[in-house]
Amino acid sequence: RSPLRAGLSELRPRGNTELRSLQFKFSILVVGLLVVGSFALTMLATRHERLALETEIERFGVALARNLAGDAKIALLENDQRALDTLVETSGEEKGVVAARLLDRSGLVVGSLDDSERGLQRVALTAGGSPVRSELREPRLLIAVAVVYSKVHVGEAQIELDLRRLIEPVVRETRIQLGAVATAV
Repeated sequence: RSPLRAGLSELRPRGNTELRSLQFKFSILVVGLLVVGSFALTMLATRHERLALETEIERFGVALARNLAGDAKIALLENDQRALDTLVETSGEEKGVVAARLLDRSGLVVGSLDDSERGLQRVALTAGGSPVRSELREPRLLIAVAVVYSKVHVGEAQIELDLRRLIEPVVRETRIQLGAVATAV
């Protein structure tokens, strides 16, 4: 074997090793960028989904509170406790509802899922003239709707929804699915 060939053979493996090392580093970089990109897209998608769900849940809560307000008009005027209790209990059976209450025109709780609230004085959220009002009180969403009969304010219907109970299972499932897709890619 000639010394020149021996010198060339020594150079080849080193060149191949450097090339393989560079390919390996580039592959790690590409895989890392894909993982970071997938993670970022998963977070953006779940954030967007969470906001969309909160909006949809608020619409559901407003519809539920409007129904309660509409059904409670006569019962509030007649002070029909049995009807008020039935209306509140029926509203409380809906998924995610953690509190439902009816206030008379002075803000006195006349019907509630929580018996300890009955007879308590509360501030009516719709007293300022707004017929519907929503307040986010993490992790709950409180929705109040004025009860109006012949253009006269006779009370208020309030519904509280637990956002954690309604949103977190959906977001968790979405993250799992997106994570599986990202892993497959």
